[in-house]
Formats: sequence, C-alpha cells, structure tokens
Amino acid sequence: MEQELLEQKQGFFKKFISDWKKVFIKPKDFFATTTMQYGKALKFAGINILIYSIIGSAFITQILRKILFFNPLLLFVDVFVFTFLGLFVFSFILHCFFKIFGGKGGYKESLGVRAYSLVVSIFSWIPVVGLIAEIYGLYITARGGEIKHNLSLGKSIAAVIISILIPLLLILAVFATILGMLRG
Repeated sequence: MEQELLEQKQGFFKKFISDWKKVFIKPKDFFATTTMQYGKALKFAGINILIYSIIGSAFITQILRKILFFNPLLLFVDVFVFTFLGLFVFSFILHCFFKIFGGKGGYKESLGVRAYSLVVSIFSWIPVVGLIAEIYGLYITARGGEIKHNLSLGKSIAAVIISILIPLLLILAVFATILGMLRG
C-alpha cells in the first residue's frame, strides 16, 4: 500500500515536470495536445504558485527584514492566496477578450491556458529575469489562446495585451481620482 502511494506521487511529479518542460519550451505543441482538465490545470498552477510563494516570500523577507517588522508566514499566505485568486480573476478578464476577438473556447479553456502559463512564476521573483519571464508568460498565454480558442496568433496576442492594459488603465484612473480627491 505504501509502495503504491509512493509510486503514485512519483508519477504525479514526473508528469508535472514533463508538462512544465513542454509548456515552457513548446507551448503551442503543449496546448495542441492537451485537453483542458479543470482539476489538472489548477493543480499545475497551484504547484507553480506554491513554489513562487515560498521563494518569493523568502526573497521579500530578506529585503523587508531590514526595514520593517512583519510576519513572514503571513506574507507567504498573502502571496499564495492573492496569486491563486488572481488566476481566476485574470482568467475571466482574459476569457472576455478572447470572446470579443471571436474565440470559440469556454471559460475552462481560458482558465487552463492561464493556469499553465503560470509556469513562469518560478522565475517571477528574480529582478529583471522575472520581468522577462512574465513577458514570456504572456506569449505562452497567447499561444494557448490561439489553440484553445481557435484564434489567429495576432488576435490572441491582442486579446492578451488588451486584457492587461484595460484593467491597468482602470486601476490607474481610480488611483489618480483618489489622489486628486485627497489633494483638494
């Protein structure tokens, strides 16, 4: 019984590493050959977010320890929870723009595409490298949208970029409005 459980865990991690490599190296091929299974995509994202939360929190802890007193465990929980919740929010926004551009897939496909694109989160905490990784993550997302929503690569890229720009502009507008109200 214990041996069987150990083999299942080893099989799961081998599959995770295999999928991680495929998503990272050949995202178009990965999305073309993978069905979007809700649970599998969420587990994949969850592991990537967990690794990001651990490493990113440790990195931030080293910086903030010198400046402030805070709870590193609370920071880890915040990073994990907000990143995981952000997966659903950004997937919904992304899904809306895939649909606006004529995408054929459902929300499950959008969530799966975004979940698998979190493969880059392992590098996100590294200054400069993290920015490059996040940009590559957008490329992975666009490739996923191309395949899973049956869009041209150009339309998929446009949907991904606009799904980031419009919420960002709205946040900036709200921030500017609040700042303006506080000033006078």
